[in-house]
Amino acid sequence: MKNFLGIFVFLMFFGAVFAQSQDTTRTITVNGLAEVEVIPDICTISLGVFVEDPDPARAMSGLSDKMSSILRTLAQLGVKKEKMKTANLQLEPIYEFQNEKQVLKGFRASEDLVVSSPVNDAGKVLAAAVKAGVNRIGGILFDYSGKDSLQLVAIELAMKDARVKAERALAGSGYNIKGIKTINIQSSIPSIPLYRAEAFTKSLTEVPIEQGTMKISVSVFVVFNFE
Repeated sequence: MKNFLGIFVFLMFFGAVFAQSQDTTRTITVNGLAEVEVIPDICTISLGVFVEDPDPARAMSGLSDKMSSILRTLAQLGVKKEKMKTANLQLEPIYEFQNEKQVLKGFRASEDLVVSSPVNDAGKVLAAAVKAGVNRIGGILFDYSGKDSLQLVAIELAMKDARVKAERALAGSGYNIKGIKTINIQSSIPSIPLYRAEAFTKSLTEVPIEQGTMKISVSVFVVFNFE
């Protein structure tokens, strides 16, 4: 009987402690939003070269000569070696149909080159590359070199937006924000594609480039404590 009573008292005490330890903090969850707009200052240009020839060795040799010329031209323009990267190298057969039969016509050797450049130099880079032998342009992606810093600014603005929303929601209730329980941050920093084009006239000294603007968007989900 005494043992049973001891267990009963222990359980009552444990239940009281557990009840007291439960979190009774009042919370409110809000979504804060912010967007920062900026003009891109850097870009990535996708360039391509292809050479067709009945002989595969001559096709590869012609491709090598063209790409060497392009690399020299871009280097003379001030593009650093580490800003140029080969993205793809291929040699493939070319077939055509003659009298309802597939006939080997020759071979196509191709190579893609990705070039990073300041936006202000992009037009000159494109025009020089085309003159040097580029016959395919895959497109341009714009970016901003200081986007990490801008993202932090956007997070700060989104947190302020969340705080204002929480305070407005509690206005007139007699309660006040006392702290933050949790924060969840979601951000979006898209790169901006400009266009795709297959060729440019070699008479151009600079291809017109308009980079537009890019937006850095941040969304925060904040759980505030209030009393």
